[in-house]
Amino acid sequence: MGSMFDSSLLDLSSLTSTLSQLSQAPKGVWACCEMSDLIKTETVARTYSKAATSFALHDVTPEDILIMEKIDPYTIVLKRQKIGSSSEVVLRKFQNKKAWGDMYAKFMMHNPNDCVLVSAEPCVSYPAVLRQTIGIRSAEYRNLLTSIIRKLLPDWLRAELTADGGNDSDPTDKNGHMMYVASLITMLSTRSWTKAEGQAMDSMIRSNYKIPFNHDWVDDFGKVLKKIWNNGGVPSLGNLRAVEHSRVPGSCKNKAVLALTIVDAIRPRHRWVAWCIWRARNQSEAEGRFPHKKETPIDMSFCQLHCVNAHLDTHLWFDVIRFWDRDPHHKWPLRYPDPELLNAPTPSNFDLTSHTQWMRNHAAPGGASGYSCPKTVPGTVPSKLAMLGVTGDKVQGDNDSDEEEEGEEVSGDM
Repeated sequence: MGSMFDSSLLDLSSLTSTLSQLSQAPKGVWACCEMSDLIKTETVARTYSKAATSFALHDVTPEDILIMEKIDPYTIVLKRQKIGSSSEVVLRKFQNKKAWGDMYAKFMMHNPNDCVLVSAEPCVSYPAVLRQTIGIRSAEYRNLLTSIIRKLLPDWLRAELTADGGNDSDPTDKNGHMMYVASLITMLSTRSWTKAEGQAMDSMIRSNYKIPFNHDWVDDFGKVLKKIWNNGGVPSLGNLRAVEHSRVPGSCKNKAVLALTIVDAIRPRHRWVAWCIWRARNQSEAEGRFPHKKETPIDMSFCQLHCVNAHLDTHLWFDVIRFWDRDPHHKWPLRYPDPELLNAPTPSNFDLTSHTQWMRNHAAPGGASGYSCPKTVPGTVPSKLAMLGVTGDKVQGDNDSDEEEEGEEVSGDM
């Protein structure tokens, strides 16, 4: 299940410029919330007002829970449930002659006074979500992404892509060479939230503030691509070096997601996924993160979540941030090189087994421990980890969602 939300739809006056993009969106079942004005527009109506694949809800309230469930490969049921009630009302059943794809739930909103919280079960892997996300962008966006990345590839990687009789010698990127280059492009294209930005987005003053995910990263990356494009000249990441705010701000998950997007543009059959790892916080870190719970340690989460990329075949990790900044075997002490000038990987400068072991054993502040993903922790366990069998004094409640924030630590190891 997936969700779609385009902020450009908030203003109907600007709708004309988005119609071509809307018409390119993948077909499927749509739950159209309070969209009577929008559907009157010819292009949108042609794509989204078909009774066979769409259902319009004219009145959606904060108490409504919309459930879109695939009960078999050919049938999708749209149901409505009220908060606090277990009763479900079937609104529509969609039948298709062909099996629906992996991402079949789509929600469109345009009222700036509305909001939506989307949860998906079973979970969909990030690469599939990213292909959907990039796939609905304009042709210009997609062409810029592919063209620029190809022009930034070093010669040794270009040779890999055609080494097998004109075919890619490592289509799944098992050796991690495409991720190696993609991570460098990511580091040159992104920045961390500043302390002022992070504290402004937080709900309280604390020393270990939350590092939120930048949900506008796709639009921000589009601006970066245009900057790198260099007015049609040779693509230049140097255009971003002196202009901090031209880069994409965000968390560790933003960097992992962007690296996956870049890898996917060149090696779409790759086997990398975004991977949640965690370690145990010390008492000082936990109190800095939850100063309002200092008197009740049982209510504090001692799990520091982090997002890396992991290869499904080799089971090795790639931390986009720490590979270049902190891993003693790989960190780059000087200014990062341009991707096209990056030396070919050798055991002396590229060893993912060593990187993974360092992440698991020594990546925490001080180097005494790492992201070992302990199965037993003190205090409150985030619900996503409880689902994986992690135990503690209690499990996160519905009102403690901030305890699941993933991000770069700002209390000792930056």
